[in-house]
Amino acid sequence: MKTQKNLVLLALLTLNLCFFSNCNTEDDASPDAQGQMSATVDGEAWESEMASASYLQGRLGLVGIASDGSSIIFSLDGFGVGQYNSSEGSLNALTWQETSGGLAYITTWENASGQVNIESINETDSLLSGTFQFTGILPTTGATVEVSDGIFNNIKYTAETTVVGDNFLKVKIDGALWEAQQVAGFVVSGKINLAATSADASKTVGLYIPETATAGTYDLGNPLLADYGAQYNADSQTFLVATSGTLKITSHDRTNKIIEGTFSFEAAEFVGSAAASLTEGSFYLAY
Repeated sequence: MKTQKNLVLLALLTLNLCFFSNCNTEDDASPDAQGQMSATVDGEAWESEMASASYLQGRLGLVGIASDGSSIIFSLDGFGVGQYNSSEGSLNALTWQETSGGLAYITTWENASGQVNIESINETDSLLSGTFQFTGILPTTGATVEVSDGIFNNIKYTAETTVVGDNFLKVKIDGALWEAQQVAGFVVSGKINLAATSADASKTVGLYIPETATAGTYDLGNPLLADYGAQYNADSQTFLVATSGTLKITSHDRTNKIIEGTFSFEAAEFVGSAAASLTEGSFYLAY
């Protein structure tokens, strides 16, 4: 059950981890261009400095980050105008983080709840608008946060990326070879997001690499905190992040947007006991 409760923290890893770890790029210099997100948090006015969204593999992720590093994040099961409710065990989730990389108040824990209303989608300009409110719980202490009067207006979103040509990713997971059926990638806020999935998108391996990365060997870690991140979704309810590992970029053609390399990492649940060892991984991505 804890994996369901922490879906909000880790399902987003398949979407757009660059939002968390690399928001101070030139692309983010103009908050107006990214839209606006605001709310009342425990009675205090809150407003994002930047906000953006992404739809990938059937899930919509939306994040707003304020100048002090606090953030409000949604992970929604689906994409379209309508109401998305969240509670314990829900596939929809909302979070509040007081600091960048800090512990999150979540709506998928006991006695928590939330609601997002997507009121309009401008498909021509890729913009989302709507409202939200939620009661979040901090699992480690049971503390609560009340978020009310939430509004998001003209938030720019990126849509699902078409799988390109010869892309591949294969890796041994706890000793058994796994080869992705779909491999796609895109760049947001200066990071390459690689998502490798099974045919039904229930199993996913994700890599998060700075767009400026050159050939070399790098440490892998939790995408919420590390420059080079990795994650593994064992199924639709079990989400793990890298605790240690290595990424070797053998080549990166930034002109033609092709990157390839090898990797291995140890993964564990952010909250929970599930773990996995991913070894002898290799990939090729045109993004």
